[in-house]
Amino acid sequence: QGGVHPPHCLQNMPDWSCGLADIINEFHATSPIPPYDSKVHRGIWRTFTIRCSLRTKKCMVIVLHAPASGGVGAKEDGSDDYSNVFDREKKRLINMLTEGLIPMPKRIFPENHMYDEAKEEKN
Repeated sequence: QGGVHPPHCLQNMPDWSCGLADIINEFHATSPIPPYDSKVHRGIWRTFTIRCSLRTKKCMVIVLHAPASGGVGAKEDGSDDYSNVFDREKKRLINMLTEGLIPMPKRIFPENHMYDEAKEEKN
């Protein structure tokens, strides 16, 4: 449950931003900390925003999270207190995002959405 909506189908997104989304989804799937559920006010990871600059070829990943201790909707028994693993998971995410080359996923766009210069020249 949860995760980053894959931007792979958006032609205006650079390949490396799609690779970052894949890294974040891999992190999310393997983290013991659950995503935030606004219906019950539980979980920690709220939103991941990826800002990309095609001009500078740089990006910024913004992570918004609820308090590691559970916040407003915390269970009375403390079973959703992730304070003991939060710093470790935060470091793991940073390492995943910075440790090597960003994977470049294969992207396939629908044919009817591709710009074809050859077809334009015939018209």
